[in-house]
Amino acid sequence: MNLGVILNYRTQIEEALRTELAQMQGVLHEAEAIVRDMEQAAERETTRYLSDTEQGLSAEEIAGRQGELEALADRIRRAQGLVEQHRRRCGDKLAEVLAAAQERRKLELVEERQDRRELAEANRLEQKDLDEMAGRRYLAERRGRSIEEETQTDHGE
Repeated sequence: MNLGVILNYRTQIEEALRTELAQMQGVLHEAEAIVRDMEQAAERETTRYLSDTEQGLSAEEIAGRQGELEALADRIRRAQGLVEQHRRRCGDKLAEVLAAAQERRKLELVEERQDRRELAEANRLEQKDLDEMAGRRYLAERRGRSIEEETQTDHGE
């Protein structure tokens, strides 16, 4: 299989992994925003609860509001757990992207080395051809001089 084809394939894999990572990071950011919103809501509810408690609430109302706050805190903990899962998955996907980029780079280096070798071989062959042509020209010129010398010797005698 041609190295260029393999390199193209590895580049496509890397791009696909980068796209997946970007999507996963988008989901992570959305999940983080939801957690922030929930935490802000919990903060508002806690402030309202404290304010209402100072004004006087019945035991039943206090128990009901505490239950609501505990349920909200539980939802926040679960959402934070999901955020952590998304972070781990993003970290794993990032590791895959980096490994794919490293593999692609290795293939690029091999391809560059191969290109340099092919260029050196082409230059060597070109130089060989030039040397051969120069050698033929030299021999032809030498033969031509020898023929001229013989002709001059024949005419000069």
